[in-house]
Amino acid sequence: MSARTSNTQIRLNSIRKYLSLATPLLDELCDAFGSPLLKAISTITLSLWNEAESIKRNKDDCIELMEQVNTILCAIIDFHVKSDNGGVLSPATLEHLGEFTITLHKVYTFVQAQQDASRIKHFLHQNATKTLLKECKARLRHALEVFKVQHSVDFLNKMNEMQKEINENHQAMMTLITSTTSTRASSMMTGPDSR
Repeated sequence: MSARTSNTQIRLNSIRKYLSLATPLLDELCDAFGSPLLKAISTITLSLWNEAESIKRNKDDCIELMEQVNTILCAIIDFHVKSDNGGVLSPATLEHLGEFTITLHKVYTFVQAQQDASRIKHFLHQNATKTLLKECKARLRHALEVFKVQHSVDFLNKMNEMQKEINENHQAMMTLITSTTSTRASSMMTGPDSR
């Protein structure tokens, strides 16, 4: 295995790990805030995670797109967790989340198209694939700007910082859910039947 192939596989494994961690957080945020857009984003992210293992063509392009998706997902999660308004989103923010959902679906479509190993199909769809890749990159750049995500050369270092923050946010949410569940359970046990 060449060093480039090994590096590509390491990046692919890392981004799959990050996407697998983001999905349950998005589900929990959806449950907490009731946002159908978060559920759609979570579902597409899970599908993207599943498809990422079978990429046969354009692996570097797919990985780059998924890394940008993960950066945006981290920003969205962070935005919701640190929100001071109880999860109520402005119409503009909802519109941006809707646009990102469409972008995420396009990225998924591109990654899914990289599964086929047939050279003939690849040749016939080459222009459509290039066009879709350009559109995905442009839409992700826009989403990075909208969600005010800083994208720099030390991307992997930032990914590690974001991953640590995601893990901390996940732990905080799990603690909150556990304490809420415990409070409900103890209040049910001390109800009228416990006299």
